[in-house]
Amino acid sequence: MAGNTAAIDHNDPVCYRNLQMRSIPETEDIGHSDVQPAVIPADTLKAEAKKLEAIIQRQAKRVAK
Repeated sequence: MAGNTAAIDHNDPVCYRNLQMRSIPETEDIGHSDVQPAVIPADTLKAEAKKLEAIIQRQAKRVAK
């Protein structure tokens, strides 16, 4: 298997264990189907932006130390 893989934690508490990776042969049916993204309500986007800003501020404080 070629390439790189990264697990992102955004500096929040998270644990990864027993991760397994394998190559998927081109002949294997993975049940793929086309999907349309859901419409995200404006209030949800605003709440997520607020969470992201808090994460960025926490990271900035850690870097500043």
